Amino acid sequence: MAALVTVLLGVMFADGTVTDEEKQQLQAILDNLTPSESKLRKLAQLLLKGVKQHQVYKKLDQLTTLTIPLSEAEKLLVISFGYKMLANTRGINSRETSYLQSLTNQLGVNSKYLAVLEAGFSGQENINLEALQQFHSFLNPASFQSIDPLFVNAASYILTELPAIPPSLGNQTVNSYSLELQQSATKIKESIQVCLNELDQAETVWNTKPKIIEVAKQEILEQLGECSGRDIRIRRLGEQRKLQVAEQAKKSWEERIERLRKKWFIDAKEKQKKSIGWGDKDYFIKDIKQEVDQYNHHIESLIKEKILPIYEEFDTINVELIQRCINLIKQQKQINLSTQFNFNLEKTKVKFSNPTAHLPNNTKNFKTSIKPALDALVNKGWGDISWEEVIKFKNESISIVNDLVTAIFDDRVKLATQAVTEAISVYDDFLERQERYKQETPEQREAEKAWIAQKRQELEQLQKDIDAIPSISLKNLENNHDLATE
Repeated sequence: MAALVTVLLGVMFADGTVTDEEKQQLQAILDNLTPSESKLRKLAQLLLKGVKQHQVYKKLDQLTTLTIPLSEAEKLLVISFGYKMLANTRGINSRETSYLQSLTNQLGVNSKYLAVLEAGFSGQENINLEALQQFHSFLNPASFQSIDPLFVNAASYILTELPAIPPSLGNQTVNSYSLELQQSATKIKESIQVCLNELDQAETVWNTKPKIIEVAKQEILEQLGECSGRDIRIRRLGEQRKLQVAEQAKKSWEERIERLRKKWFIDAKEKQKKSIGWGDKDYFIKDIKQEVDQYNHHIESLIKEKILPIYEEFDTINVELIQRCINLIKQQKQINLSTQFNFNLEKTKVKFSNPTAHLPNNTKNFKTSIKPALDALVNKGWGDISWEEVIKFKNESISIVNDLVTAIFDDRVKLATQAVTEAISVYDDFLERQERYKQETPEQREAEKAWIAQKRQELEQLQKDIDAIPSISLKNLENNHDLATE
């Protein structure tokens, strides 16, 4: 009511002058909407005095605040009475129209309805029938019955002042409204189904609680301690084995280079040659390429041998118990923990079984990494190969192997410890749930079960009610349409 009074006064004072005709029209509108001698009519008169005194109609921000509780349809009703007042006083084309247009934008009402109001109240014949149809549907009095009788009366009052919907177009309105109702009902039913699914999950949680309680706590605690110790042992083994491989690889490479030195860089007098050329160089190139190939195989075998104990330590995890805990938890969390854990186990197994075939990201194998250095040593054309260049190549090879071994062992240790951490997380989660469920009393269990059953019954009943809404509302709309066309 406050918003309506404010808008009517705003229209009346929009041009700075007020006529007796405008005062009479404003009072007639309020009298038509409020029963005689009612509290509502007395309230309307008090509002007229207060709004006029404080000039609230000039302050669109305050008017916007008044309309916050109103729906778009209710806001449109208020604006419609502003046009009704204009039509009966100065006409639609007066300056007051701009006030209503600004107000419409401020309140967020679709401007397409203004064209219906302007055309309808000015008696224009070329009114947009589709927009008129939507206007009638939007202000259908039946849709306001659950809100306030005032809005029902107001909507009926405005619709009787506007052109009726032609019968042929009215049928289209009924069909369109029916489709909208069905679509809305479908969306609501989908939301209800989501709630029912949540109740199904709540029931699953309720059913799995006793099974979680039954699992021996001591066994889980023992495995939890084992996993914590296993994590430490895996990390320690990783560091130890990484150093062993690096040291043995270095020793093996130095022995190979020493054999080549004795074979190609020692002269007949048992003295060190500074360089080799011509025929010796060609044979040396052949030999060092063979040594690189053999050394590559040696490194692969060495890594595979030394990394195996790390996997053996990891493989002692009690997978059966973890899977049992996971299978109970996943029913509550609605996520496939089992699939993810099994995938991680299999990935760990594959990467440990062939460590040099499954290299970490941005890591190259030994032969690929050493190729630039080897090419620089052997592709010298007519030049000699010096012993200093061989030493440089030897040191580059050792550095490449160290980087490769570090990358592989760090990657595998990280992979194994992540899987162990996942197992620890599962055990912690399970024990927390188990302890919480043990604290629940039988009375709490029964109350929870009853709540689930009650909410399910309420949702199912709501679903039935929603199914009936389209047919009931369609019947009401057809009755309203029949009245409007009489």
